[in-house]
Amino acid sequence: MRKSLTALFILISNLSIHADWPTAESSLFTLNTSTERKDSDYDSIPDKWELANNLDPATNDSNLDPDGDGLSNLEEYNAGTDPNIDDSQGVGIAVSELFYVATAPIAKDTDKDGIPDEWENSYGLNIESDDSSADTDNDGRTNLEEYNAGTDPTVNDWQGPVTGVSSLFTLKTSELDYPALADTDGDGMPDWWESKYGLDPAKNDAAADKDNDGVSNFDEYASGSLPDSDQRVGEHSEVSTLFAVDTIGLPQDTDKDGMPDAWELANGLDPQKDDTAADNDGDGRTNLEEYNAGTDPLTDDWEGPSFGSSSLFALNTGGINGGYDLDSDGDDIPDWWENKYGLNPNIDDSILDSDGDGLRNYDEYNMGWNPTVDDWKGPFFALSNLFTLDTGGGLIDWALIPRLVQHGRFAFSFLAKEGKVYEVQDSFNLLNWETVRTYNGKGESIRFDEERDHDPPKWFYRVKVVE
Repeated sequence: MRKSLTALFILISNLSIHADWPTAESSLFTLNTSTERKDSDYDSIPDKWELANNLDPATNDSNLDPDGDGLSNLEEYNAGTDPNIDDSQGVGIAVSELFYVATAPIAKDTDKDGIPDEWENSYGLNIESDDSSADTDNDGRTNLEEYNAGTDPTVNDWQGPVTGVSSLFTLKTSELDYPALADTDGDGMPDWWESKYGLDPAKNDAAADKDNDGVSNFDEYASGSLPDSDQRVGEHSEVSTLFAVDTIGLPQDTDKDGMPDAWELANGLDPQKDDTAADNDGDGRTNLEEYNAGTDPLTDDWEGPSFGSSSLFALNTGGINGGYDLDSDGDDIPDWWENKYGLNPNIDDSILDSDGDGLRNYDEYNMGWNPTVDDWKGPFFALSNLFTLDTGGGLIDWALIPRLVQHGRFAFSFLAKEGKVYEVQDSFNLLNWETVRTYNGKGESIRFDEERDHDPPKWFYRVKVVE
Protein backbone atom coordinates (compact mmCIF):
# COMPACT_ATOMS: atom_id res chain seq x y z
CA MET A 1 0.00 0.00 0.00
CA ARG A 2 1.42 3.39 -1.03
CA LYS A 3 1.41 6.16 1.59
CA SER A 4 2.21 9.81 1.15
CA LEU A 5 3.71 11.95 3.91
CA THR A 6 4.70 15.56 3.37
CA ALA A 7 6.89 17.83 5.51
CA LEU A 8 7.10 21.50 4.56
CA PHE A 9 10.01 23.90 5.06
CA ILE A 10 9.85 27.62 4.19
CA LEU A 11 13.09 29.28 3.07
CA ILE A 12 13.38 33.02 3.75
CA SER A 13 16.20 34.70 1.83
CA ASN A 14 19.22 35.97 3.83
CA LEU A 15 18.06 34.37 7.13
CA SER A 16 20.04 31.84 9.15
CA ILE A 17 18.55 29.57 11.85
CA HIS A 18 20.87 28.54 14.70
CA ALA A 19 20.44 25.78 17.23
CA ASP A 20 21.69 27.95 20.10
CA TRP A 21 19.03 30.66 19.70
CA PRO A 22 16.95 31.20 22.87
CA THR A 23 13.17 31.32 22.84
CA ALA A 24 10.95 33.96 24.43
CA GLU A 25 7.48 35.46 24.36
CA SER A 26 7.20 38.11 21.60
CA SER A 27 6.50 41.72 22.50
CA LEU A 28 3.25 43.43 21.52
CA PHE A 29 3.08 44.52 17.90
CA THR A 30 0.65 46.52 15.74
CA LEU A 31 -1.71 45.12 13.12
CA ASN A 32 -3.13 47.44 10.45
CA THR A 33 -6.90 46.99 10.85
CA SER A 34 -7.93 49.66 8.34
CA THR A 35 -10.53 48.77 5.70
CA GLU A 36 -11.15 49.90 2.14
CA ARG A 37 -13.60 52.59 1.12
CA LYS A 38 -17.21 51.59 1.79
CA ASP A 39 -19.01 49.77 -1.03
CA SER A 40 -22.33 48.52 0.41
CA ASP A 41 -23.55 46.69 -2.72
CA TYR A 42 -20.12 45.26 -3.70
CA ASP A 43 -20.38 46.54 -7.25
CA SER A 44 -16.82 48.01 -7.26
CA ILE A 45 -18.26 51.57 -7.15
CA PRO A 46 -17.79 53.44 -3.80
CA ASP A 47 -20.99 54.54 -2.02
CA LYS A 48 -19.84 58.17 -1.99
CA TRP A 49 -19.55 58.28 -5.81
CA GLU A 50 -22.95 56.58 -6.28
CA LEU A 51 -24.69 59.05 -3.96
CA ALA A 52 -23.00 62.02 -5.68
CA ASN A 53 -24.27 60.76 -9.06
CA ASN A 54 -27.82 59.79 -7.99
CA LEU A 55 -27.16 56.02 -8.09
CA ASP A 56 -28.25 53.50 -5.44
CA PRO A 57 -25.39 52.40 -3.13
CA ALA A 58 -27.55 49.52 -1.87
CA THR A 59 -28.14 47.95 -5.32
CA ASN A 60 -25.56 46.45 -7.67
CA ASP A 61 -26.07 48.74 -10.66
CA SER A 62 -22.57 48.48 -12.10
CA ASN A 63 -23.87 47.13 -15.45
CA LEU A 64 -26.69 49.67 -15.87
CA ASP A 65 -26.43 52.56 -18.35
CA PRO A 66 -28.88 55.30 -17.18
CA ASP A 67 -27.68 57.87 -19.73
CA GLY A 68 -27.77 55.43 -22.68
CA ASP A 69 -24.29 56.34 -23.93
CA GLY A 70 -23.11 52.73 -24.21
CA LEU A 71 -20.98 52.89 -21.04
CA SER A 72 -22.03 51.06 -17.88
CA ASN A 73 -21.97 52.82 -14.50
CA LEU A 74 -18.76 50.94 -13.61
CA GLU A 75 -17.12 52.03 -16.86
CA GLU A 76 -18.22 55.64 -16.23
CA TYR A 77 -16.72 55.44 -12.71
CA ASN A 78 -13.39 54.03 -13.97
CA ALA A 79 -13.27 56.65 -16.77
CA GLY A 80 -14.18 59.55 -14.45
CA THR A 81 -17.23 60.50 -16.56
CA ASP A 82 -20.83 61.37 -15.59
CA PRO A 83 -23.19 58.33 -15.59
CA ASN A 84 -26.19 60.62 -16.15
CA ILE A 85 -24.92 62.43 -19.28
CA ASP A 86 -24.40 60.94 -22.73
CA ASP A 87 -20.73 61.92 -23.04
CA SER A 88 -19.61 59.07 -25.27
CA GLN A 89 -17.78 60.28 -28.35
CA GLY A 90 -18.25 56.99 -30.17
CA VAL A 91 -15.77 55.47 -32.59
CA GLY A 92 -14.55 57.35 -35.62
CA ILE A 93 -11.55 59.01 -37.20
CA ALA A 94 -11.55 62.40 -38.91
CA VAL A 95 -9.18 65.29 -39.54
CA SER A 96 -10.32 68.62 -38.14
CA GLU A 97 -10.07 71.93 -39.94
CA LEU A 98 -7.16 74.23 -39.24
CA PHE A 99 -7.66 76.42 -36.20
CA TYR A 100 -5.82 78.51 -33.61
CA VAL A 101 -5.26 77.26 -30.09
CA ALA A 102 -4.52 79.76 -27.31
CA THR A 103 -2.70 78.06 -24.45
CA ALA A 104 -3.47 80.81 -21.94
CA PRO A 105 -5.65 79.54 -19.07
CA ILE A 106 -9.35 80.37 -18.98
CA ALA A 107 -9.94 79.92 -15.26
CA LYS A 108 -9.26 83.04 -13.20
CA ASP A 109 -6.76 82.66 -10.34
CA THR A 110 -6.50 85.97 -8.47
CA ASP A 111 -3.91 84.88 -5.87
CA LYS A 112 -1.84 82.80 -8.35
CA ASP A 113 -1.83 79.79 -6.05
CA GLY A 114 -2.68 77.25 -8.76
CA ILE A 115 -6.32 76.92 -7.57
CA PRO A 116 -9.05 78.62 -9.67
CA ASP A 117 -11.13 81.31 -7.95
CA GLU A 118 -14.37 79.46 -8.75
CA TRP A 119 -13.19 76.34 -6.90
CA GLU A 120 -11.93 78.32 -3.90
CA ASN A 121 -15.22 80.22 -3.65
CA SER A 122 -17.24 77.00 -3.80
CA TYR A 123 -15.40 75.69 -0.71
CA GLY A 124 -15.11 78.94 1.23
CA LEU A 125 -11.36 79.47 0.63
CA ASN A 126 -9.73 82.89 0.18
CA ILE A 127 -9.18 83.91 -3.47
CA GLU A 128 -7.05 86.90 -2.35
CA SER A 129 -4.49 84.83 -0.42
CA ASP A 130 -2.22 81.94 -1.45
CA ASP A 131 -3.61 79.14 0.70
CA SER A 132 -2.45 76.29 -1.55
CA SER A 133 -0.21 74.81 1.19
CA ALA A 134 -2.86 75.15 3.93
CA ASP A 135 -4.72 72.09 5.18
CA THR A 136 -8.20 73.39 6.02
CA ASP A 137 -9.66 70.01 7.08
CA ASN A 138 -6.47 68.66 8.76
CA ASP A 139 -6.47 65.45 6.76
CA GLY A 140 -2.79 65.61 5.87
CA ARG A 141 -3.35 66.97 2.35
CA THR A 142 -2.94 70.59 1.26
CA ASN A 143 -5.69 72.55 -0.47
CA LEU A 144 -3.75 72.30 -3.74
CA GLU A 145 -3.49 68.51 -3.38
CA GLU A 146 -7.23 68.35 -2.64
CA TYR A 147 -7.94 70.40 -5.80
CA ASN A 148 -5.72 68.20 -7.98
CA ALA A 149 -7.26 65.04 -6.50
CA GLY A 150 -10.84 66.31 -6.87
CA THR A 151 -11.56 65.90 -3.14
CA ASP A 152 -13.24 68.22 -0.63
CA PRO A 153 -10.74 70.52 1.21
CA THR A 154 -13.23 71.01 4.07
CA VAL A 155 -13.83 67.30 4.83
CA ASN A 156 -11.27 64.86 6.24
CA ASP A 157 -11.59 62.18 3.56
CA TRP A 158 -8.06 60.75 3.80
CA GLN A 159 -8.24 56.94 3.49
CA GLY A 160 -4.55 56.37 4.16
CA PRO A 161 -2.76 54.07 6.64
CA VAL A 162 -4.02 53.88 10.19
CA THR A 163 -2.64 51.82 13.05
CA GLY A 164 -4.16 50.28 16.11
CA VAL A 165 -3.31 47.68 18.72
CA SER A 166 -5.31 44.49 18.35
CA SER A 167 -6.73 42.57 21.30
CA LEU A 168 -4.97 39.44 22.54
CA PHE A 169 -5.33 36.42 20.30
CA THR A 170 -3.99 32.89 19.86
CA LEU A 171 -1.96 31.67 16.88
CA LYS A 172 -3.00 28.36 15.36
CA THR A 173 -0.24 26.81 13.24
CA SER A 174 -2.28 23.99 11.74
CA GLU A 175 -2.44 23.81 7.94
CA LEU A 176 -5.43 25.28 6.08
CA ASP A 177 -7.84 23.09 4.10
CA TYR A 178 -7.75 25.64 1.25
CA PRO A 179 -4.95 27.79 -0.23
CA ALA A 180 -4.71 31.01 1.77
CA LEU A 181 -5.57 33.27 -1.19
CA ALA A 182 -8.22 31.08 -2.89
CA ASP A 183 -11.61 32.78 -3.42
CA THR A 184 -13.64 30.49 -5.70
CA ASP A 185 -16.80 32.62 -5.84
CA GLY A 186 -14.95 35.95 -6.00
CA ASP A 187 -16.96 37.50 -3.17
CA GLY A 188 -13.96 38.97 -1.34
CA MET A 189 -14.00 36.29 1.40
CA PRO A 190 -11.34 33.51 1.13
CA ASP A 191 -12.54 29.92 0.80
CA TRP A 192 -10.92 28.77 4.08
CA TRP A 193 -12.83 31.45 6.04
CA GLU A 194 -16.20 30.63 4.45
CA SER A 195 -15.64 26.91 5.06
CA LYS A 196 -14.66 27.47 8.69
CA TYR A 197 -17.87 29.40 9.48
CA GLY A 198 -20.29 27.29 7.45
CA LEU A 199 -20.63 29.59 4.43
CA ASP A 200 -20.51 28.36 0.83
CA PRO A 201 -17.10 28.98 -0.85
CA ALA A 202 -18.73 28.40 -4.26
CA LYS A 203 -21.56 30.96 -3.80
CA ASN A 204 -21.32 34.75 -3.56
CA ASP A 205 -22.88 35.29 -0.13
CA ALA A 206 -20.99 38.46 0.81
CA ALA A 207 -24.19 40.49 1.30
CA ALA A 208 -25.98 37.80 3.31
CA ASP A 209 -26.19 37.96 7.12
CA LYS A 210 -25.98 34.41 8.47
CA ASP A 211 -26.30 35.32 12.17
CA ASN A 212 -28.93 38.06 11.62
CA ASP A 213 -26.96 40.60 13.64
CA GLY A 214 -27.32 43.38 11.07
CA VAL A 215 -23.76 42.96 9.76
CA SER A 216 -23.17 41.29 6.37
CA ASN A 217 -20.88 38.27 6.02
CA PHE A 218 -18.30 40.38 4.15
CA ASP A 219 -18.31 43.11 6.83
CA GLU A 220 -17.91 40.39 9.49
CA TYR A 221 -14.85 39.08 7.61
CA ALA A 222 -13.39 42.59 7.05
CA SER A 223 -13.76 43.52 10.74
CA GLY A 224 -12.51 40.16 12.07
CA SER A 225 -15.82 39.27 13.74
CA LEU A 226 -17.86 36.05 13.60
CA PRO A 227 -20.48 35.56 10.84
CA ASP A 228 -22.24 32.75 12.73
CA SER A 229 -22.66 34.49 16.09
CA ASP A 230 -24.39 37.73 17.06
CA GLN A 231 -21.97 40.59 17.69
CA ARG A 232 -20.62 40.45 21.23
CA VAL A 233 -19.63 43.37 23.42
CA GLY A 234 -16.30 43.46 25.26
CA GLU A 235 -13.03 41.53 24.92
CA HIS A 236 -12.89 37.94 23.80
CA SER A 237 -10.29 35.67 22.23
CA GLU A 238 -10.47 33.37 19.21
CA VAL A 239 -8.06 31.03 17.47
CA SER A 240 -6.76 32.69 14.32
CA THR A 241 -5.83 30.94 11.08
CA LEU A 242 -2.43 31.13 9.48
CA PHE A 243 -1.39 34.61 8.35
CA ALA A 244 1.71 36.66 7.57
CA VAL A 245 2.60 39.61 9.83
CA ASP A 246 4.73 42.42 8.43
CA THR A 247 6.99 43.39 11.36
CA ILE A 248 9.01 45.85 9.30
CA GLY A 249 6.56 48.70 9.92
CA LEU A 250 6.56 52.16 8.37
CA PRO A 251 9.84 53.95 7.45
CA GLN A 252 11.33 56.06 10.23
CA ASP A 253 10.13 59.67 10.29
CA THR A 254 11.72 61.35 13.33
CA ASP A 255 10.12 64.80 12.83
CA LYS A 256 6.70 63.36 11.87
CA ASP A 257 6.50 65.56 8.79
CA GLY A 258 5.40 62.85 6.38
CA MET A 259 8.82 62.55 4.71
CA PRO A 260 10.99 59.52 5.67
CA ASP A 261 14.33 60.27 7.31
CA ALA A 262 16.21 58.37 4.60
CA TRP A 263 14.73 60.61 1.86
CA GLU A 264 15.45 63.81 3.78
CA LEU A 265 19.09 62.79 4.40
CA ALA A 266 19.54 61.75 0.75
CA ASN A 267 18.28 65.16 -0.39
CA GLY A 268 20.11 67.34 2.13
CA LEU A 269 17.09 68.09 4.36
CA ASP A 270 16.89 67.93 8.16
CA PRO A 271 15.13 64.76 9.48
CA GLN A 272 14.94 66.39 12.93
CA LYS A 273 12.92 69.40 11.72
CA ASP A 274 9.46 69.69 10.16
CA ASP A 275 10.38 71.33 6.85
CA THR A 276 7.43 70.18 4.76
CA ALA A 277 6.30 73.71 3.86
CA ALA A 278 9.79 74.91 2.93
CA ASP A 279 10.76 75.38 -0.71
CA ASN A 280 14.56 74.97 -0.76
CA ASP A 281 14.93 75.26 -4.54
CA GLY A 282 12.41 78.07 -5.01
CA ASP A 283 10.46 76.27 -7.71
CA GLY A 284 7.06 76.91 -6.17
CA ARG A 285 6.60 73.44 -4.70
CA THR A 286 7.09 72.54 -1.04
CA ASN A 287 9.44 69.77 0.11
CA LEU A 288 6.45 67.54 0.85
CA GLU A 289 5.06 68.10 -2.64
CA GLU A 290 8.50 67.30 -4.09
CA TYR A 291 8.59 64.06 -2.06
CA ASN A 292 5.10 62.99 -3.17
CA ALA A 293 5.91 63.84 -6.80
CA GLY A 294 9.28 62.03 -6.71
CA THR A 295 11.20 65.17 -7.73
CA ASP A 296 14.38 66.78 -6.37
CA PRO A 297 13.72 69.34 -3.58
CA LEU A 298 17.07 71.04 -4.31
CA THR A 299 16.57 71.52 -8.08
CA ASP A 300 14.12 73.89 -9.77
CA ASP A 301 12.41 71.27 -11.92
CA TRP A 302 8.97 72.88 -12.03
CA GLU A 303 7.48 72.39 -15.48
CA GLY A 304 4.35 74.31 -14.58
CA PRO A 305 2.16 76.67 -16.55
CA SER A 306 3.55 78.76 -19.40
CA PHE A 307 1.64 80.79 -21.94
CA GLY A 308 1.79 81.29 -25.70
CA SER A 309 -0.05 80.83 -28.98
CA SER A 310 0.60 77.82 -31.13
CA SER A 311 0.99 77.91 -34.90
CA LEU A 312 -1.64 76.44 -37.20
CA PHE A 313 -1.83 72.65 -37.14
CA ALA A 314 -4.11 69.76 -38.13
CA LEU A 315 -5.70 67.79 -35.30
CA ASN A 316 -6.82 64.17 -35.68
CA THR A 317 -9.85 63.93 -33.39
CA GLY A 318 -10.25 60.19 -33.92
CA GLY A 319 -8.18 59.40 -30.84
CA ILE A 320 -6.52 56.00 -30.72
CA ASN A 321 -7.44 53.27 -33.18
CA GLY A 322 -10.84 51.91 -32.16
CA GLY A 323 -11.57 54.56 -29.52
CA TYR A 324 -11.02 54.46 -25.78
CA ASP A 325 -14.29 52.74 -24.96
CA LEU A 326 -14.04 49.80 -27.41
CA ASP A 327 -13.95 46.38 -25.65
CA SER A 328 -14.24 43.71 -28.34
CA ASP A 329 -14.13 40.69 -26.00
CA GLY A 330 -16.36 42.21 -23.28
CA ASP A 331 -13.86 41.49 -20.49
CA ASP A 332 -14.06 45.03 -19.02
CA ILE A 333 -10.52 45.78 -20.24
CA PRO A 334 -10.49 48.23 -23.20
CA ASP A 335 -8.87 47.14 -26.45
CA TRP A 336 -6.29 49.98 -26.44
CA TRP A 337 -4.94 48.81 -23.05
CA GLU A 338 -4.77 45.15 -24.11
CA ASN A 339 -2.97 46.13 -27.33
CA LYS A 340 -0.56 48.33 -25.40
CA TYR A 341 0.60 45.42 -23.21
CA GLY A 342 0.45 42.63 -25.80
CA LEU A 343 -2.80 41.02 -24.58
CA ASN A 344 -5.50 39.73 -26.95
CA PRO A 345 -8.43 42.20 -27.31
CA ASN A 346 -10.56 39.46 -28.90
CA ILE A 347 -10.30 36.91 -26.05
CA ASP A 348 -11.58 37.32 -22.48
CA ASP A 349 -8.27 37.16 -20.60
CA SER A 350 -9.37 39.25 -17.62
CA ILE A 351 -8.82 36.44 -15.06
CA LEU A 352 -5.43 35.41 -16.43
CA ASP A 353 -2.22 36.37 -14.64
CA SER A 354 0.16 37.12 -17.52
CA ASP A 355 3.13 38.08 -15.35
CA GLY A 356 2.59 35.49 -12.59
CA ASP A 357 2.54 38.08 -9.79
CA GLY A 358 -0.74 36.84 -8.26
CA LEU A 359 -2.86 39.63 -9.77
CA ARG A 360 -5.31 39.09 -12.64
CA ASN A 361 -5.04 41.19 -15.81
CA TYR A 362 -8.33 42.89 -14.80
CA ASP A 363 -6.85 43.81 -11.39
CA GLU A 364 -3.68 45.17 -13.04
CA TYR A 365 -5.83 47.36 -15.36
CA ASN A 366 -7.91 48.81 -12.50
CA MET A 367 -4.80 49.52 -10.40
CA GLY A 368 -2.89 51.07 -13.31
CA TRP A 369 -0.13 48.46 -13.21
CA ASN A 370 1.74 46.61 -15.98
CA PRO A 371 0.24 43.12 -16.60
CA THR A 372 3.54 41.87 -18.06
CA VAL A 373 5.77 42.82 -15.09
CA ASP A 374 5.71 41.27 -11.61
CA ASP A 375 5.04 44.51 -9.71
CA TRP A 376 3.11 43.00 -6.79
CA LYS A 377 3.98 44.93 -3.62
CA GLY A 378 1.82 42.80 -1.33
CA PRO A 379 2.58 40.70 1.75
CA PHE A 380 6.16 39.65 2.31
CA PHE A 381 7.96 37.84 5.12
CA ALA A 382 10.51 39.21 7.53
CA LEU A 383 12.08 38.18 10.82
CA SER A 384 9.87 38.97 13.82
CA ASN A 385 10.91 39.13 17.45
CA LEU A 386 11.60 35.68 18.90
CA PHE A 387 8.58 33.95 20.38
CA THR A 388 7.53 30.45 21.45
CA LEU A 389 4.80 28.44 19.70
CA ASP A 390 3.58 25.18 21.25
CA THR A 391 2.50 23.08 18.26
CA GLY A 392 1.89 19.94 20.34
CA GLY A 393 5.03 18.16 19.12
CA GLY A 394 8.02 16.75 20.95
CA LEU A 395 11.55 18.06 21.45
CA ILE A 396 13.18 19.76 18.46
CA ASP A 397 16.03 17.94 16.71
CA TRP A 398 18.12 20.95 15.68
CA ALA A 399 20.09 18.80 13.26
CA LEU A 400 16.98 18.63 11.07
CA ILE A 401 16.28 22.39 11.01
CA PRO A 402 16.89 23.98 7.55
CA ARG A 403 19.68 26.56 7.47
CA LEU A 404 21.80 28.63 5.12
CA VAL A 405 25.30 27.29 4.39
CA GLN A 406 28.37 28.69 2.63
CA HIS A 407 27.79 31.22 -0.19
CA GLY A 408 24.18 31.78 1.02
CA ARG A 409 22.94 28.44 -0.33
CA PHE A 410 20.36 26.34 1.51
CA ALA A 411 20.65 22.91 3.19
CA PHE A 412 18.60 20.68 5.50
CA SER A 413 18.61 17.11 6.78
CA PHE A 414 15.87 14.55 7.40
CA LEU A 415 15.67 11.01 8.83
CA ALA A 416 15.05 8.43 6.10
CA LYS A 417 13.72 5.01 7.12
CA GLU A 418 15.24 2.00 5.46
CA GLY A 419 13.26 0.70 2.47
CA LYS A 420 11.43 4.03 1.89
CA VAL A 421 11.86 6.29 -1.15
CA TYR A 422 11.92 10.07 -0.58
CA GLU A 423 11.61 13.01 -2.95
CA VAL A 424 12.83 16.57 -2.21
CA GLN A 425 10.55 18.98 -4.05
CA ASP A 426 10.57 22.78 -4.41
CA SER A 427 8.06 25.49 -5.34
CA PHE A 428 7.96 29.27 -5.53
CA ASN A 429 4.20 29.60 -4.85
CA LEU A 430 3.15 26.53 -2.76
CA LEU A 431 0.88 25.45 -5.65
CA ASN A 432 3.21 23.96 -8.28
CA TRP A 433 5.87 21.50 -7.02
CA GLU A 434 8.81 19.98 -8.91
CA THR A 435 11.04 17.09 -7.83
CA VAL A 436 14.64 18.20 -7.27
CA ARG A 437 16.22 14.97 -6.02
CA THR A 438 15.23 11.38 -5.08
CA TYR A 439 16.76 9.39 -2.17
CA ASN A 440 16.54 5.74 -1.03
CA GLY A 441 16.20 5.51 2.76
CA LYS A 442 18.90 3.61 4.67
CA GLY A 443 17.77 4.17 8.26
CA GLU A 444 19.96 7.25 8.74
CA SER A 445 19.91 11.03 8.30
CA ILE A 446 20.11 12.38 4.73
CA ARG A 447 21.36 15.89 4.00
CA PHE A 448 20.05 17.89 1.03
CA ASP A 449 22.26 20.72 -0.29
CA GLU A 450 20.76 23.29 -2.68
CA GLU A 451 23.41 24.26 -5.22
CA ARG A 452 21.23 26.39 -7.50
CA ASP A 453 20.56 30.12 -7.46
CA HIS A 454 16.83 30.90 -7.36
CA ASP A 455 14.91 33.78 -8.88
CA PRO A 456 12.75 34.92 -7.12
CA PRO A 457 14.85 34.50 -3.95
CA LYS A 458 11.90 33.25 -1.81
CA TRP A 459 11.51 29.49 -2.28
CA PHE A 460 9.69 26.62 -0.55
CA TYR A 461 10.83 23.01 -0.04
CA ARG A 462 9.15 19.80 1.09
CA VAL A 463 10.14 16.17 1.60
CA LYS A 464 7.65 13.60 0.32
CA VAL A 465 7.57 9.83 0.99
CA VAL A 466 6.59 8.30 -2.35
CA GLU A 467 6.71 4.56 -1.50
